[in-house]
Amino acid sequence: MRVVNVGKMTSKYLLIALQTLSEMRVVNVGKMTSKYLLIALQTLSEMRVVNVGKMTSKYLLIALQTLTEMIVVNVAPSLGTYSLLLTVFYKDHLPPNDIIYDIIDTIEGEEFTYQDPNDMNFFKNAMNICFNLKDVRLAYRIDALLNTGSNYKLCGDTSKQSLYYSRFLHLICLMDSAEAMYEYYEKLVPS
Repeated sequence: MRVVNVGKMTSKYLLIALQTLSEMRVVNVGKMTSKYLLIALQTLSEMRVVNVGKMTSKYLLIALQTLTEMIVVNVAPSLGTYSLLLTVFYKDHLPPNDIIYDIIDTIEGEEFTYQDPNDMNFFKNAMNICFNLKDVRLAYRIDALLNTGSNYKLCGDTSKQSLYYSRFLHLICLMDSAEAMYEYYEKLVPS
């Protein structure tokens, strides 16, 4: 993971990249795909911002500008896009925010298909955030999204599934009734 001071060079280059993408759209240079914009989000997600404060809000603003650019060019965000946004917005040193609620409000009930390797990280990342927020209701909403259509295929490999379900069951044990825990335990754990 790169350690970056977002105040100077990094934010400058990311803003230049977004400006370039915007200009490409204006002059109609080829078909804009999610790959272009996912690269900017991937870069942001891999950074560890060391200059907290005003520069942190600039860092988060760049992520939102990237998402806005996707919407402007009619590129539907994938689960991978949302996963990268969660990675950007929920770093340990950043102040709490509500973007996960906005994301779930936006995609609740939708069925997704595989588009990007980051798609496989969404459910694990989202459940981990629920666990850290101690929000069992949001966890139930995310589990309902996972079980919508064939979204379960995007839960990742057995390691990611294990992390997802261990966080989910642990959160139910901590924040809900014993009956709810036993109901989900019987549903999820083979006998």
